Amino acid sequence: MATDGLVGDFYTKFPKKELNILTSFEYKSSLMGNDVREFNHFIADSGAFTAMASGKKIDDKYIDAYIDWIKCEHIDNYIEMDIDEIVGYEKVKEIRNRIERATGKQSIPVWHLGRKKEGWLDMVQNFSYVALSLSGFTDSSKWLKANDWKPLHFFLETAAKYNTKVHALGCTNWPLLRKFHFFSSDSSTWSLGERYGNCFLFQDGVMKNIHLPKKFKKDKKTLGFHNKQQWFKAMQYAKIKM
Repeated sequence: MATDGLVGDFYTKFPKKELNILTSFEYKSSLMGNDVREFNHFIADSGAFTAMASGKKIDDKYIDAYIDWIKCEHIDNYIEMDIDEIVGYEKVKEIRNRIERATGKQSIPVWHLGRKKEGWLDMVQNFSYVALSLSGFTDSSKWLKANDWKPLHFFLETAAKYNTKVHALGCTNWPLLRKFHFFSSDSSTWSLGERYGNCFLFQDGVMKNIHLPKKFKKDKKTLGFHNKQQWFKAMQYAKIKM
């Protein structure tokens, strides 16, 4: 299970070789100079949607900067710029090919509804690592949820046929992760402690959201580090049990 954007003293308190990390290009400073090759597993995300939300353009300059980051940081696993809804799938493929040629490394494509069944089959046949959104916010994840997640059987079975790894984007739905065995998944839910004062407790394979009195929510730094500890426990549990 990858966890997005872990920062600060987390890296000094937990063994890097046991950490699975996903970090967005937009939050690359969270790596704090760490060598991604020291982590057990590392995935880079283009951060395209975050960038656009902040008013940036996904232009040649942004694409080249993403390429430079992948090359300079020796990143092996990176997610394509899956901005299908903005520029269309053909343009996404054009950008994907450009990045792959420049880095010499295959990307992790992300399935969208517009790619249809044929798009998924093309992905699992031609890529060693692919991704699906399970966040509940994207059109594809809403469609999966509306169909009671049943299409996931097809997605994972066809991926297994071609020995293709599948990453679940934005998923900490534990019952779902137990039922469908993805190679990896990520979520930024852990950061809710520092954002909104949420307190998490991982026990017996279940992540609990604990209500705290207001006075305890004020120490965001302590609360944030506690939550990181709990999500590290969850990460370890997932590797062994799931």
